[in-house]
Amino acid sequence: GVTVLDVPAASQAGKAGITAGDVILGFNNHAVKDTQDLMRLSREAGSGSRANITILRYQQTSTVSIALE
Repeated sequence: GVTVLDVPAASQAGKAGITAGDVILGFNNHAVKDTQDLMRLSREAGSGSRANITILRYQQTSTVSIALE
């Protein structure tokens, strides 16, 4: 997974509820092992689409939907 270090409140991730310390485990039902996976999957999804992001927070997983810019 990818650990989130900082999330500007005005960013799409911030608006979706992602916070510093979250670990991104999945992107549109694809496993995210590292930052390269996350960037590739984001590019493939394309700007203007929505993505379902699976996160780990406080040892519990959840999914948030985020608008991609």
